[in-house]
Amino acid sequence: MINLIKNTYRSIINQRPYSFINILGLTIGLTCVILIILWIKAETSYDRFHKDHENLYRVNHILRTPKRMMNVGGINDPAGPEFKSKFPVIDDFLRFSPAQVNLKYQDDFHAVNMVYADSNFFSMLDFPLLSGKKKSCLSASDGIVISRSAATKIFGDQYPVNKIVEINNLKYVVCGVAHDPPVNSSIKFEAVALLSILENESYIGWDGGLTCQTLLKLIPGTDTEKLLDDIKEYLFEVVNERFIKSGFEIVPYLQPLKDIHLGSDTDFDFGDNGSWKRIISFAFVGLLILMTACFNFVNISTALSIKRSKEVSIRKIYGSGRKRLIIFFITESGLSILISLFLSLLLAKAIFQYFNILVGSELNFSMITGLEWFIIIFLLWIVCVFLASFYSAWYLSAIPPMAILRIHTGGKRRQLSRNLLVTFQFTLSISLIISCLVIYSQMQFIRSTDPGFSDENVMYIGLSQQAAPRSEIIKERLLSVSGIRHISRTTGGMPGLNFTSNGYMVEGMDMPVMSNAVYVDKDYIQTMGIYLDEGRGFIDNKGDRFNVLVNNTFVNTVGWEEPIGKTIVRNNKEYKVIGIVKDFLTGSLHNKIQPLFISQFNEWGDFSVIILKLDASPTIDIKFQIEKIFTEEDPGNPINMVMLSESLRSQYDTERNLNIAFFVLSLLAILISVLGLFGLATFSSQSRKKEIGIRKVNGALVQDIIKRFSSELLIWILIAIAVATPLTILIMRNWLTNFEYKVGISIWLIIAGGLITLLIGILSISMATFREANR
Repeated sequence: MINLIKNTYRSIINQRPYSFINILGLTIGLTCVILIILWIKAETSYDRFHKDHENLYRVNHILRTPKRMMNVGGINDPAGPEFKSKFPVIDDFLRFSPAQVNLKYQDDFHAVNMVYADSNFFSMLDFPLLSGKKKSCLSASDGIVISRSAATKIFGDQYPVNKIVEINNLKYVVCGVAHDPPVNSSIKFEAVALLSILENESYIGWDGGLTCQTLLKLIPGTDTEKLLDDIKEYLFEVVNERFIKSGFEIVPYLQPLKDIHLGSDTDFDFGDNGSWKRIISFAFVGLLILMTACFNFVNISTALSIKRSKEVSIRKIYGSGRKRLIIFFITESGLSILISLFLSLLLAKAIFQYFNILVGSELNFSMITGLEWFIIIFLLWIVCVFLASFYSAWYLSAIPPMAILRIHTGGKRRQLSRNLLVTFQFTLSISLIISCLVIYSQMQFIRSTDPGFSDENVMYIGLSQQAAPRSEIIKERLLSVSGIRHISRTTGGMPGLNFTSNGYMVEGMDMPVMSNAVYVDKDYIQTMGIYLDEGRGFIDNKGDRFNVLVNNTFVNTVGWEEPIGKTIVRNNKEYKVIGIVKDFLTGSLHNKIQPLFISQFNEWGDFSVIILKLDASPTIDIKFQIEKIFTEEDPGNPINMVMLSESLRSQYDTERNLNIAFFVLSLLAILISVLGLFGLATFSSQSRKKEIGIRKVNGALVQDIIKRFSSELLIWILIAIAVATPLTILIMRNWLTNFEYKVGISIWLIIAGGLITLLIGILSISMATFREANR
């Protein structure tokens, strides 16, 4: 072994440029693969830390209507207790509802991710407590449990238990402190209080009201298909028999808790779920990076076989058999790969925080510990040894001693195998470049797409329960602030973000229509810059109270030819259509524009959001004046000023970060390919010194030599383009299915990808040849 280490060291020193390229390429490749494996392991381990995760199921439902289906992550509030009492196989249930709240302690406010839950939240789920008892910490109606990070944020160094905090003018006593939820938890929280607080303020029933995340804990061995059939029968009795007559139906289904993060396809869900498509994409890129680095190793090692032929010959003459030579070369390569693996771990740790930023995660490098990771690293080393050294070791050991002594060139067969490997690398490079161009085009399309309303210099501010009844007074005061052009009020739905959804009976149809809805004041259309296609907007008139606007999609959905004057009924109230607004985004570009109902009659009570259209970006002075008015009109509650444009952009933050990560990984894969190509080109030009010398003596210019050498590469690039193009188009079309509104894959993107790859290849060859031709 010591001799092998010495020989490996001598080999690295004697072939410094090529050894550097091999080790650098493998180090970069292995670093990427280690980080990708870490991320994939975290993504696929979500919610599996709960000891009963195999028996925990969430009850989701699909709401069917004549014109639309909604897939909802959750179900109406009564489901949990009614199912538990009806079906013996349900051991327990847990309901919870996430919310963003402002928590007040003394005179300070803190934005907190709240979860309102049943009292068994901590006993049914495995979130360890630092203080308090799992079964009793939420037994008091005014009890609240906070996370460790929230305790530090709110109380500093003070002991938090028994401290009094306030949320929406309700006082709570801190009864416990929990560990922060792990990174791989779908359920995130900074504070947990009883769900009954929301139930006291909400309508509870099967025909609307509070919808909760409902988990069922089943007895081990339960037949979930039979249970689901029983649940469907029960729902038919209590709600669907009546609903179906009106064209509605609640269709429940059970989803394992462990599958929520990667398996959800719901319209409404908690958290930022992952995607199997994303995992497969990153795993595929990681595999390609590893293969590229290993093929570089193979290419350069087989090319160097000419220089090592005498060494192999002498070893064979002195009795080394083929098996022993294979073991020698594999061991030698294995030690080089081990060096790369060690360096890759150091590099992965050094850049880990930047990787977290790229993928929008909170992973910890300490996760790379324990026997499991030792096995992963060992298997990674084995795979690299097999891919990178087996072929070259087998190839060198197969040639007879006297034949090796006569070798002076690479031979056509060896050259062909190297060219095929280079073609594979070019295919990879072209695919990644075209993919990056398509992704960039789609993200630019998202940025430049006209949402159908004005989001520039639009600010919105949520109103507290105390301020909501005074929204009109606050609006009048804000109109006096210089720099504010228009002001409107709404019940909370913002264009491009979210709206509530209701069922409506429309003139000319027997069945109800599901539609997004927003309740606004008369200035909404002007403030948001929404275009009227037909009819008129709202006026400040009591007679306009039951007049409504609908969008073009609403009109097309119900099939109206002359929509003005048509009637819409909800909750026994009749509304008259007075105007048609041009379609604008009701959600993100991932989803279709939905039918929209816009009304001045606010059936939900007071307006909860004020929208400001500013003349320009908000200055410090404008923010100060706005804050002053809110402080006077709503003392004791914080003000949160949000720019609509920032909220719209934030919808794509996760996707944007992961696409940047994909872009960076692609660049690294291309860099590895370039390193290998440069090393191969350098060796090739050194091997053809005599040819270069003869051509120069015969009058060939340096550029002529470069042109000749580069032209030999052209055919392989063209083959790579032919292979990569259809494959990449297929993959990217599949990725674009994530968006309802998307770009096409232009022929110019394909041409650009091919030209960029061609340029990279020619530059690599030219640089290596130029250096040799000028000697």
